[in-house]
Amino acid sequence: MAFAEFSCCVCKRLFFAALQHWRAPSEIEARTKFDWSVIREMHDEVRARHPDFSQNELINELQGAYRDRFNKEPPSRTAFQRQIRKWP
Repeated sequence: MAFAEFSCCVCKRLFFAALQHWRAPSEIEARTKFDWSVIREMHDEVRARHPDFSQNELINELQGAYRDRFNKEPPSRTAFQRQIRKWP
């Protein structure tokens, strides 16, 4: 959209102000506490090894695997549930 297409100065300011509030996915991922793409791979591996696990059992297993692999506190159960819900 070119500057000439705006009918007034206020519209132009509102347009550019709105643009500044949108974050690119890379900006959001860079600020997250956990690397969810790695956790997704771990999730797929655990799911393949234990296809009969319930979601709670799967999350418990993922938390243990995360703790073993990264040697730090894993995401909470709620954080896992929120992310799993977003995955296809």
